[in-house]
Amino acid sequence: MYSGLHVRQQFSSLEEFKTVIRNISVRQHWELRVSRSNKKSVVIGCRSSPNCYFRVVCRANQNATYISSLQDSHSCRRNAASTGTTPARAEASHVRFLLSEIPRLFDMRSKIRGQDVVDAVKRYHGYDISMRQAQRALIKLQPRQSP
Repeated sequence: MYSGLHVRQQFSSLEEFKTVIRNISVRQHWELRVSRSNKKSVVIGCRSSPNCYFRVVCRANQNATYISSLQDSHSCRRNAASTGTTPARAEASHVRFLLSEIPRLFDMRSKIRGQDVVDAVKRYHGYDISMRQAQRALIKLQPRQSP
């Protein structure tokens, strides 16, 4: 499974690069791991397996933000016997993805249920998320209103 990224691909910023990688990881069902992130570069790998080969490096300088190194194959996908379980810490990347997607999918002035988010992500992205992830994102997006 390939991401569609390529070396020397340019982005407007490191934040845009991270958003693109988050979207790819959700769409392709793998958990991302940020190995290094600073003002000049970001290194992202796959957390789905400790031995997965996937790795992408994006660098930023005064002229451009671009992918400088890419290993675009997942060794974790070759093992069909893998359990598919990932650490709970990995859910943060999906919550961040949901924080940007929920306002695109729903009218934020109305009450949104966690199940509505789960169903919409499945319908539009083909990906199953947990109710816990949906609820965590909704809590961050919809501050509690006092009675």
